Amino acid sequence: MVDGNKFSPNQLKQLKDAFDNSMSDKFGLGAERVKMLGGFLDMFDEGSKIYESKINSIRNTGKLLDSIIGDEGQEGLVGRLAGISEGSFRFFGRIKEGAEATDELTQNLRSFVMASKDQQAELSQQAALFKALGVQVSDFTSVIDSARLAFQMSSADAANLSRQIAEVGNATGVGMGKAMANFKSAQQSMAYDSGKLMQTFRSLQLTSAQTGIGFDKLASSFGDTMDTFEGSANKAGSLNAILGKSVFNSIEFLGQSEAERIETIVKGIRENVDMQALGKNKFQLKAISKGLGLSPEETRRLLTGQMSVDEALAQKTEGDPRAKATKKMAELLSQEVNPSLDDFGNLLKTMRTAQGQGIIDLNDILRRQAKDLTGFDSPTEIFETVQSSLRELGRRGATDDLKKRAGEIKTIFSTYTDEVKNARDADDPAAALAAASKTMLTNISNKLKEIKAAVPLTPDTAQNPASKARQAAQMNIEQFNIGSNKMITEAFAPLADVLGRVGKRLGSGDDVDLFGGTRKIILQIGNQAYDAMLKLGKVDSKP
Repeated sequence: MVDGNKFSPNQLKQLKDAFDNSMSDKFGLGAERVKMLGGFLDMFDEGSKIYESKINSIRNTGKLLDSIIGDEGQEGLVGRLAGISEGSFRFFGRIKEGAEATDELTQNLRSFVMASKDQQAELSQQAALFKALGVQVSDFTSVIDSARLAFQMSSADAANLSRQIAEVGNATGVGMGKAMANFKSAQQSMAYDSGKLMQTFRSLQLTSAQTGIGFDKLASSFGDTMDTFEGSANKAGSLNAILGKSVFNSIEFLGQSEAERIETIVKGIRENVDMQALGKNKFQLKAISKGLGLSPEETRRLLTGQMSVDEALAQKTEGDPRAKATKKMAELLSQEVNPSLDDFGNLLKTMRTAQGQGIIDLNDILRRQAKDLTGFDSPTEIFETVQSSLRELGRRGATDDLKKRAGEIKTIFSTYTDEVKNARDADDPAAALAAASKTMLTNISNKLKEIKAAVPLTPDTAQNPASKARQAAQMNIEQFNIGSNKMITEAFAPLADVLGRVGKRLGSGDDVDLFGGTRKIILQIGNQAYDAMLKLGKVDSKP
């Protein structure tokens, strides 16, 4: 049992061993280890991932996305991509899934550049969650692009549509991936407005789930073949001839959706045919099957299994597992009209062990604390701000300022390197290392804010003649770029060295004693429970 506001070295070791041995995510659904300061010391690794996203973005969108971002503000392409990818951290405890989702969106979603920053972040989070829950990203992007470009939906409405589709798959038991693929097919073949399309999809997907007949088979048998006067007349005439009376009207068929045609036909046959006798009369069954455009088996399934939502809700289920299942489908379809991202995040949580989810929750807590500590939204933002600040000084020809600022940054990182070395000999190495890390991040964030305030990162396109002359006198632009990049590399060197040597040894035990304030949590590890007091700061009150 762990007690108090501070862990002893032995207790830290116990927690670390427990996390390492029992709490890692073995299923690829999120972070496998608790990260020091929520990953804020992983600025090189995370920065590298975001730079890969930048490369992919330029390859996939050319200059367009970069130019749009440049027109909107100062963050730049790397800053935008980092911000977009950061949103998925709370669901996965790392940025890997968010960065990969963003890459796939820039590659496959043509309307991605037409969305705002917040909308892009939402789409990235949704793509990451949906991929983890079995949706092919290519199906997701096709649905979004069709909604945006063909149906003129806003980005927010398109994202909401895709969540509704996914929930239909969850409710009917076919899964989110299959539902998304089916809706993609419906978008391409059904000529309805968005509201009618969604209504028809829900009904057809429910019928498909109830009967086991493929969605595409239902859509084709009761869709294109009946969308002309001739096709509707042939279907109505054939079925009326088999039933021996005028039950179906071709004009009525022509004005109905695929789902409405199925309900009309099934109801008409059930009311005019002895269903038990039909099952024994192969000639009549084959005739009706041919008239419907289905196989005899599919006809049996349709005539015995198809129900509307209201009919499914009204049926008695006692002693009938099939009725129980179909009623539950209808109940679930009626419950979730507008599911949120958090609903899918909660579904993902149910797929993890409690231990695996514990790692993700702790990483999220620590990440939010680090953001509050530094004032930066991600370690990539720190990484990029160092570079962009020094490069801007270089671009403006401020040689002396560049050398000064690069030296100040290098000093902060060098001091941290020395403190990490000294922490090994401290009475409490973990606490000393944590304190050194916290101090380094505080110092570097304050220094970067100071530099940004002194030299805004927007391009100085209106330099006066004296400034231009001073820049030209100091060195030509090519030489200066080489020189400034060299200074940036040297500034980062101490930090790169220490993180390269000790970064992989920063375990969960080192993370939990970093901040003021407390939160009590219980870590259930196998049959053993740890009652832990995590020291947290003011961000603890945030949702």
